[in-house]
Amino acid sequence: MEAQAFDPASATLSGNSWTVSAQVGLTYFPSRMNFSTSSNGLLMLMTQGARERLAWFDLEGKIQATLAEGRLGGLALSPDGRRGVFARGNEATSGMDLWTFDTGPGVATRLTSLPGTSNTPIWGPDSRTVAFRSGSPLNIFLKDVDANTPERRLYSAPGVQTPLDWSRNGRHLLIAYRRGLWYATFGPDGSVVGEPRVYLQDQFNYAFGQFSPEPDPRHVVYSSDESGRYEIYVREFPQPRAKVRISRDGGTFPAWSADGREIFWISPERMLMSAAVRATGDGFTADAPRKAVELVINPGNRNYAVSPDGRRILAITSVDGGRTPVEIILNWPALAPAEAR
Repeated sequence: MEAQAFDPASATLSGNSWTVSAQVGLTYFPSRMNFSTSSNGLLMLMTQGARERLAWFDLEGKIQATLAEGRLGGLALSPDGRRGVFARGNEATSGMDLWTFDTGPGVATRLTSLPGTSNTPIWGPDSRTVAFRSGSPLNIFLKDVDANTPERRLYSAPGVQTPLDWSRNGRHLLIAYRRGLWYATFGPDGSVVGEPRVYLQDQFNYAFGQFSPEPDPRHVVYSSDESGRYEIYVREFPQPRAKVRISRDGGTFPAWSADGREIFWISPERMLMSAAVRATGDGFTADAPRKAVELVINPGNRNYAVSPDGRRILAITSVDGGRTPVEIILNWPALAPAEAR
C-alpha cells in the first residue's frame, strides 16, 4: 500500500511515494484494497483478504466437498448440471480469472487470462458457452469452453455491463446496465441482433435478474430498491407487467429452481431463502418465505447455485467465519519519510 502527497487545488502529486503497509488485503470483488482513512489521521486496513471456500453443501448446510479456497467471487452451474464456473483471484495481477470444473471429480481448469478482472460468469443454454464481464470499461464477453478460440466481446458500451442470465431457448440475454435491466436478442444462427433493449429502467435500481426456466420465458425474477431496500419481485416478460413481491424482509441475487416452482435469494443476514411459486392463468402467486438451508453465503456477488435436482447447494462461504486481521495506525501521515513530504 503506497501513499503520495496530493494537492487538490492543482490536482497534482508531489514528492515521492512511500510504503504505508507492506501487505494489504484485497476484496473478492472488484479487487479493491480493504482500507479506510479518516480526516484526523486514522488508518484502518486489513492486512490480508478474507479466505473463502467454494464447496458443495447438503440441505442441512454440511460440507460435502471443497473445490477451491482463496479470493473467490461469483459462480454458476451449467443448465445440464455437469459443469461449473467461478471467479478466482489472480495474485500476480490482483485481478480475477474464470475457472471451470466438472461437477463429478471437481478438478478446476483456468478458462480466462485476460488483463484485469473477469467475473460474474453465467452459462449459455448449450452448457458450453460462458458469458462474463471483463475489460475497461467492464463489458460482456463470450467464451466457448470446449473450443480453443479467444473470447469475443458482445458489445462495446461506455459503461459497465453485467450478464445476468441466458434464456433456455438461447434467444435472450438479460443484462444489468445503467441501473436497469436490459436484454439482448440473438438470431437463429446465434449472432446478436441489434443493440440491447430496456426491460426495466426508472429512478430505482434494478439488478440480479433471472429468466424463468421454461424454454420461452414468461417471467423475470429480479431485485429492486423501490421500497427503500432491495426486495425480490417477479414480472412478466417481455413486457414488465403484473409485478409480484416475493421477499418480505429484503433480498438480493434471486434464482429459479430448475423446475420453476421455487425462487431462491440471499437475505440481508446472508442466509439462503426460498419461496414456492406458481404461475397460473390468473397470475403469479408465492408462498411465505422460508430459510432454505442453514448456510451463510458470502455477499457481493451471485455466490450460490442450486443443483438441478435440488439436493445440493454450490456456494462460496467464508473460512473461519470470515474473520480477518485488522490493523489500525494512528496519525499515519507522520510516518512519511522527509523526502516524501
